[in-house]
Amino acid sequence: MKNVIVSRHPAAIEFIRTASVDFADAPVIAQATADDVRGKVVAGNLPLHLAAVTAEVVAVEFAGAPPRGLEYTLADMQTAGAKLARYRVSALPAVRTDTRLVVGYQGSKEGSVNNVKQYSLGVLLSITTRRLLCEFSDMHECCEFLSGGPIWTHQFAFLPFVDELKRAVLKQHPTLEAPALYRALKELVLSLEDKNQEDVRNLIRAWLKSQGTIYGDMLPLVPMSEAPHNFSSAFTEPLKGKFTQVPNPSERTEAPKK
Repeated sequence: MKNVIVSRHPAAIEFIRTASVDFADAPVIAQATADDVRGKVVAGNLPLHLAAVTAEVVAVEFAGAPPRGLEYTLADMQTAGAKLARYRVSALPAVRTDTRLVVGYQGSKEGSVNNVKQYSLGVLLSITTRRLLCEFSDMHECCEFLSGGPIWTHQFAFLPFVDELKRAVLKQHPTLEAPALYRALKELVLSLEDKNQEDVRNLIRAWLKSQGTIYGDMLPLVPMSEAPHNFSSAFTEPLKGKFTQVPNPSERTEAPKK
């Protein structure tokens, strides 16, 4: 069974190596995914959804107030009474969700308190950032669930409609508007330049895994309380000027040319 350390703090890494011989030569991961820690003994402080897939977590705890910031030292940790504590965490069956408690919920058209679905971070970010970070069909299905009805693909060309969907997602998940997330997305976009399609897909998957440890891999969503105000305009506006009306043959004023 492999031991690993998960931490971005040099002092914490040094403390773990010093306090436990089991981690003296363990590899260090700054930002872990579920695959990085699954079935392993992990030293460091993990979110519960990651701790649940480990064999064991060795957490850093303090007798007093823990030191804060990126620059704390090993001496600061020892002064605060740092120690290692072992835990085993198990995931339980999913909690039945009452969507009336979800941020921004105002009641769905279906009238069911269980009308909630889970969507990947990539799907929701595709809606809020206008950057396609998932399969288009997955994003399309999410938008239809959110709006409560079918959406034609050309409706995504009408920005007021897209912005309305974006606001509906952010109302339920305001953390997806965090400046740090947009900075990370900008770095991702720059890293995709001159890459082939397969490399782009792999880089996006890796980026979403890393951001999922912060914002969650899967997030709950409920439908909008009413149909988007721009739904009708989104259907007609993108089509203006795209087609030429053909006269009805019965209304011709001239005989057809032979």
